[in-house]
Amino acid sequence: PHEANFGATHPFVRLVVLVVGPTDEEVAATKTVGEMGHSLSSLLIHPLLVEELHKASTAEEFKGAILKFLESGVVEEHMKLTREKELEERDRLSCSRCKPLLGGIWNDLARRLPFYLSDWKDGLWGFKAIRKTAAATLFIYFSCLLPAMIFGIVNHINTEGAIDVKRTVLSQAIGGIIFSLVGGSPMVVLLSTAPMALYTKLVFDLSVQFGFPFYALFGWVGIFTGLFLVAFAVLEVSVVMKWSSRFTEETFGVFIAIAFSYSAILAQNFYGCGNDCQQELPLYFLILLVFTTYVGVWLFSMRNTIYFTPTIRGILADFALPLSVAAGTVLGALIFYPVDAEPFVYEDQSPFYLVPLLSLPIWAIFIAIVLGFFLSLLFFIDQNISCMLMNAKGNKMVKGHSYHLDLYVMGIITILNSTLGLPWINPAIPNSPLHVIIMADTENVFVDGSVRRRVLRSRESRIAPLLSHIMIFATTFTIPTPLQVIPVPVLYAVFLFLALTGLPGNKLFERITLFFTESRRYPANSYVRWVPKRVLHAFTIVEVLCVLMLCVAGFTPVDIFQVFLPVAIILLLPIRHLIVSRLFRKEHLDALEH
Repeated sequence: PHEANFGATHPFVRLVVLVVGPTDEEVAATKTVGEMGHSLSSLLIHPLLVEELHKASTAEEFKGAILKFLESGVVEEHMKLTREKELEERDRLSCSRCKPLLGGIWNDLARRLPFYLSDWKDGLWGFKAIRKTAAATLFIYFSCLLPAMIFGIVNHINTEGAIDVKRTVLSQAIGGIIFSLVGGSPMVVLLSTAPMALYTKLVFDLSVQFGFPFYALFGWVGIFTGLFLVAFAVLEVSVVMKWSSRFTEETFGVFIAIAFSYSAILAQNFYGCGNDCQQELPLYFLILLVFTTYVGVWLFSMRNTIYFTPTIRGILADFALPLSVAAGTVLGALIFYPVDAEPFVYEDQSPFYLVPLLSLPIWAIFIAIVLGFFLSLLFFIDQNISCMLMNAKGNKMVKGHSYHLDLYVMGIITILNSTLGLPWINPAIPNSPLHVIIMADTENVFVDGSVRRRVLRSRESRIAPLLSHIMIFATTFTIPTPLQVIPVPVLYAVFLFLALTGLPGNKLFERITLFFTESRRYPANSYVRWVPKRVLHAFTIVEVLCVLMLCVAGFTPVDIFQVFLPVAIILLLPIRHLIVSRLFRKEHLDALEH
């Protein structure tokens, strides 16, 4: 079969079904040609069937695919889950004040517990399930382990060795294992992040300035952070996120991409040049950083190319991150072996340490309460926006959300890590949405004048997060070898990979590119057709100004001001509903945020 062009509005038509039959008078007792065509069209709107029909090369295979699909019961199961999803969306993030204490958590448990067994089964049974689980396992392993190593290096430098690489990796493993077992949303990926490293540095600086024991202050800050998170879950504070819109999600998504890129670019300070600097080190860093990132992004976008077969393209895209890390490591080992590059910092010490909480003065605990509150706001924002991006309509997640339960579990994990002297981890963007995409069946479709990725069916499984974090836990006991074989620039390339692969699909990023696009080359998107050009650009400018506000709060050289980054993120909600809604007409906002 070959693709056919059926005009400007249907440029890619791959299935044409011609129904031939007798006239209505001759076949009164059976379905007419029109009725048969209606039945077939009803089947062909199901993307899973269409995917199987694309593989058929004969009429028998075509009919066999339809019969197999009808016998599989997928239609009934999909309709059931869709109805449940619609009922859930009707009261999405609604407060349960009329119910007993912990009403939001109990509702989340009631929503997710019926699917707990399927969370394990879906990762093993079904077409492509094992391949998808393997790809997601390696993706989570590398996208969590390598940043944990990076921030372990940062923590080691900032805390003078009190928190090192092994502790950071161990924290990642323990938190990930617990969340994969008892968390409400198994697709959430926990990660060490730059704000967590910033808060750790701030706590260390305060402990030095006031003469406090570092571990005691660190432990109390983490404990109060966890208690605030538990309180947010009990009081159902996540309900405020019903005011979140595409404006908030897009702005925060672009800021996260900038933050990852900023971390990767500034990382060449690892090879800071002084009088005794090897002049080849900056070039070595740049080549490996760019090469690893390019290979990863190229493989991730392999589905959009014409190379190889669809199956091979899918495998290469699913395993893009581990393959790019392997390629960067091989290049560094074979080509740059004469370069005397410094490996990551490591000191051999026990990763387990029970924090002496009683060694902190009583009045210093109030400092920990303040720091814990602001840190809990950052957890709150990351957790809820990650869940909202994962549960976006286009991802076709049908098992329901669990905002309050996830926040409660995160609070318990934070308290546990803090009492053991382990660094904090929180839900990550874009790791969590990318996890959803890797586990899902997708296809490329021509929509609104451009080729876009469409999710055919999502898989929500706990197997990949559990296996990957068990692997990370096992890796903890192999540090520093063989992980020191991975060049430091390859570690930082993971940040650029996550930044660049997280931008496609972000409407703010797409609209920013329109500033540099000829008007007649604009895509035929709904907001381009219905929103005047000046309004479209004005709305984009407002979002860009909000991104700049977050960048100022997040990247200011004064550490104490970076504590207020969560406040700046929360301000996006009133900005959207109190200011933006008065600057633009409702119909324009609806089109821009559709």
